[in-house]
Amino acid sequence: MVKTFTVVFEEAKKVILKEEFPSPGYGQILVRTLKTAVSTGTEPTILSGEFPPGSAWSNYARYP
Repeated sequence: MVKTFTVVFEEAKKVILKEEFPSPGYGQILVRTLKTAVSTGTEPTILSGEFPPGSAWSNYARYP
């Protein structure tokens, strides 16, 4: 069984790692990722929660 972790922004300034055990469904495949990246703009902005109400960020950012 493959163990994976997902980064979840529970709320502004609160991050957890959610451990998951995915099982592919019909017509799906499971892909193993060796490396990934974190954007220097999107993720920190959403994590900080510091964006104006009614802005594009407030429409884009969702917690968790």
